[in-house]
Amino acid sequence: MVVTNYPVVAPMLDSLSLYSNYWSGMGVDYYYRRTDEYVPIREREKKGCYRVMLVHSAFLIDLRQAESLKLTFKPENIKGYEGPTDDIIILAIAAFWSGNVAFVFYSLKNRVCPPVIFVLLGSGRQVLLIRSSTIVRKIQLD
Repeated sequence: MVVTNYPVVAPMLDSLSLYSNYWSGMGVDYYYRRTDEYVPIREREKKGCYRVMLVHSAFLIDLRQAESLKLTFKPENIKGYEGPTDDIIILAIAAFWSGNVAFVFYSLKNRVCPPVIFVLLGSGRQVLLIRSSTIVRKIQLD
C-alpha cells in the first residue's frame, strides 16, 4: 500500500455483510451516505485504489508527505468546521478540505494475507475473528 504514494490509504477489510472500513459518500450532516460506487468497490469487481470519502479502523498515513501535516483529529484545527466531534469524520473533513483524499486499496497481487475484522457480539463477551467472509475463530472474553 505504501507504493501507492497516497497520503492516506487503507486496505479494504472483509466482513460477512456489506460493512467495510470506508465510506464512499458523506451527507451534508457529515454522516454516512451510501453511493452507487460503494457496492462495486466492496464486492471487488475490479482491483486497484479507489478514492473514498472516509477510511477507518485500519489505514496508513504517509508522514513523509507534506500534505499529511494538514490532517488532524481535532475539530479546532479545521477552520470553519462545525460538524460532529467524531474522530474519523474530523479526519475525513481535514483531508477533504485540504485537498487530500483517502483511498481504499485492493489488489490480488499485493494481498498476501486477507485482513481480519473483529466483531464484538451482542453481549460484549464474545468476539468473532472474520477473514475473507469466513469466521476464523470465536473468542470468549472473561
